[in-house]
Amino acid sequence: MKVVFIIPSLSSGGAERIVSHISNKLAENNNDVYILTFEGIKPFYKLHNNIKYKTAGLVVKRENRLNTIIKIFFNLFKYMKFVSKEIKDICPDVVIPFLPQADISIFKLILKKRSYKIVCSERNDPQQRNLIMQRILKLIYSNCDLLVCQSKNVSNFYSNIPGDKKVIIENPLNDDIIPEYVDESSCPKIVSVGRLSKQKNHELLIRSFANIYRVGALNCNLYIYGEGPERNNLENLIRNLGLEGRVILCGREKNVLHKIKDASLFVLSSNYEGFPNALLEAVALGLPVISTDFPTGTAERLIDNSNGIIVPVNDEYKMSIAIKKIMLDETLRKKMRGNTLNIRNELNLDRIVSMWMKNIAQLV
Repeated sequence: MKVVFIIPSLSSGGAERIVSHISNKLAENNNDVYILTFEGIKPFYKLHNNIKYKTAGLVVKRENRLNTIIKIFFNLFKYMKFVSKEIKDICPDVVIPFLPQADISIFKLILKKRSYKIVCSERNDPQQRNLIMQRILKLIYSNCDLLVCQSKNVSNFYSNIPGDKKVIIENPLNDDIIPEYVDESSCPKIVSVGRLSKQKNHELLIRSFANIYRVGALNCNLYIYGEGPERNNLENLIRNLGLEGRVILCGREKNVLHKIKDASLFVLSSNYEGFPNALLEAVALGLPVISTDFPTGTAERLIDNSNGIIVPVNDEYKMSIAIKKIMLDETLRKKMRGNTLNIRNELNLDRIVSMWMKNIAQLV
């Protein structure tokens, strides 16, 4: 089977990681796999040697959100031209775009008579997009052959699409990269992993940490792994709150799971998410976790009282209380630690990829 994935870039994001995992497994199973990207960024994740990687080589400098959106908009026609040419040359059986830019790049293709199937995949919370983008994507998704959603809530949002053209497939957990279980470090630490963006709301986490640290209730550090446009703002916030040396922005880290495996607590402070890989992997590591209750319902899927606490989105007071409760109770942390909720088995990479392959095979 000849499969083409389309994604803006193969940088260090969650969707990019999923494309890498799934395409690698498909290539291992003797499928002919192509990955098309728009931006000429070197792939962050390792790809199987048999995967054919092609890029349009475009450069998008992410100076600020507005300028980035404008540049991406003007590049869309270049994306469409690049994708149309490559699809014509490759003659695939299945085309799988990831993320809105890639979805829009196939707009012309979905309206044409074609010999191949198109499988779209919603990777985020669609309710957070503006109405224009929601309508564009609903039009694209309603004309594809299959829509993959990550949760029931997201599937319900696309009520205009018949049930037999939708399937729920959660993100896979690559057990090969999950370190063995270890005990908590003798030096307590709180960790978070995610792009430094407004969506991830690290400001909430830092302010919540400050509330407890200021009154002398915490004697630990907060390590945030990731990179993004909010770095300068977060650095200023850390400085203004007097937390230099206590809150550390660690940047990107390829082996981040090995860095956080002995953490006392993992915190996800996002305003919204699709199916957050960082939270999934923290649960698989057996870490005590705190997460906001973003609308897609994934937090409830991954957390119960045995392994963590869920708090309202953007609620600094309740986030502070939750951090304090776990960090000041070593017995509670030990009780929570190691409760993976059988996630390693349920979301095993081979199992999730087999679900993708089964649904794709039913189309071709």
